[in-house]
Amino acid sequence: METIIYERLGPGKFSDTVDEWLYDQSMIGADDELGEADTFGWYGLLLFPERVKVIEADTSWYFKSAIVTENSQGFFYAETYDTIDEGKEKWKAIEKEYEDFLKIKDINDTEIHTWFERDRKHVELRDIESNETIIEWWDDEVDEMVEMGFLDPRDWHGSAYEYAVEHNLIAAP
Repeated sequence: METIIYERLGPGKFSDTVDEWLYDQSMIGADDELGEADTFGWYGLLLFPERVKVIEADTSWYFKSAIVTENSQGFFYAETYDTIDEGKEKWKAIEKEYEDFLKIKDINDTEIHTWFERDRKHVELRDIESNETIIEWWDDEVDEMVEMGFLDPRDWHGSAYEYAVEHNLIAAP
């Protein structure tokens, strides 16, 4: 068994010490990964040939595999599993979910949500079926995307859809 004594660096993007340690491990390289933080979320599968024990103060974690994820706000979460097989089984479910997320989508499978109020702006492309956000922009990001020619205020929906296809956030027919 590999034992790691870890001192947490402080509050931030991690909910606990094991998340922070697994983040460091994921930066070295995950055994498998999928997704992208700004849309579906980034996920990584970490497999450890020996059982790992992470200790901080009076708390200990034991595991042989973990699935880690980072969202668009940069928050990082981890689930640990007692066996490699258990981690791989959970990974298969995430792969299926990601496959569904990437299904070929026509523009008619999406909808645009816009919101403008005083100095606040929001443009969001959503999947109609799941109601999940495909991509969104807030405030200055909206202005920047318009200035760069990616978003067209005369056609928010068409330009946001085109951007999502060009950046492989969805697959187009």
